Amino acid sequence: MTTKPVNPPTYGQISHFFRLVEEGLVTGENFQGFLEKPDQFLRTKFPVLVNYGFNLVEMIERGKYDWKNDEITPKNFKIEGSGEIPVDLVLVHFGESITTQDVKQRLSDQGLVSAKIEHLLAFGARYPELQRKFPVVALGSGRAFTGRTAVSMGRSASRRGCVGTPGFSYCLKVLM
Repeated sequence: MTTKPVNPPTYGQISHFFRLVEEGLVTGENFQGFLEKPDQFLRTKFPVLVNYGFNLVEMIERGKYDWKNDEITPKNFKIEGSGEIPVDLVLVHFGESITTQDVKQRLSDQGLVSAKIEHLLAFGARYPELQRKFPVVALGSGRAFTGRTAVSMGRSASRRGCVGTPGFSYCLKVLM
């Protein structure tokens, strides 16, 4: 016998769920996992290979972006590592505007760490279509730009994708 939920989902939440399904962020596999164990937090993993044999400029070139912020330079963003490292990235949708500090806290609460610029660039090169659907932000690398520290990739009506710093490009989501 099942009990009635204390707080059943709202129509807005159900609509949001279907948008995530349409965007490919809820798969049959992770939905079935939810049905079997609804108390677990389910995440879609996006495997990438971070190749530290490439420098920052080469990593950006591999993403074939239409535009790059001039502040994204090896001087401002140090890449540290060697070899080829497989990484499973997780996209977390908060569904609201929140501060960078709150994002980092929520990620920590879920046992996640912020991705660095090399992860973001590997993601953009591997999954170019996803950045057309929504901005993707990495908070693990950053340089303060007028109080903003995120590096992100996103889309605009005229660009396939771009790499920039929030506040310096109209095609990027700003996390303040």
